[in-house]
Amino acid sequence: MYSNELGPSRLIDVDVGESDMYSVLDSKMGRIFTYNGDGYLLHIFGGIGNRLGQFNTPVALERAGDRMLVLDKALGEITVFQTTEYGRTLHEAVHSYFNGNEDQASVLFSKAADMNANLEYAYAGIGKALLRQKEYAESAQYFKRSMEREGYSKAFLLFRKDLLREHFSWMMSGLVLVAATIVTVIIVRRQKRRTTNAGVK
Repeated sequence: MYSNELGPSRLIDVDVGESDMYSVLDSKMGRIFTYNGDGYLLHIFGGIGNRLGQFNTPVALERAGDRMLVLDKALGEITVFQTTEYGRTLHEAVHSYFNGNEDQASVLFSKAADMNANLEYAYAGIGKALLRQKEYAESAQYFKRSMEREGYSKAFLLFRKDLLREHFSWMMSGLVLVAATIVTVIIVRRQKRRTTNAGVK
């Protein structure tokens, strides 16, 4: 994170919420960055300036329910941010996944993706939920959409393993049949050869 005017970021406070989500305050840029437990960036807000929702000298942040409070030292003010429907949906999706409710997590991640089609994390979240549900083929498609290679590789390998396990019996039957046919052809040819050689003598 870098701003040409303000220099490199200076992270001065962190607030840890539910489901391993956490927010960090950057005093240089005046922004709050929120991540999930795996380090995915969920959303950014704030900034340095004189507009509503911006700060002069932000020094601390604190979560209060679905609100985020930021203290501005220079102005002696506390700015209160209310979570939007989009943020609430995303947080609920992370919370559901964290608690093992894959069905609800998948629905909520889909809803968040509808609100923000560029949110790659939502597609990765759907992929993870489907992976836990052992829907490997569909999971791989969502991981591909989110460009998460590790998740895609895992889902694809499990899909291939499942496919082989599912069709193993008829594949083996087919191989045995092919082998038996080859052996039969060889035996028949040898017998014909012997018959032909006996006739020549």
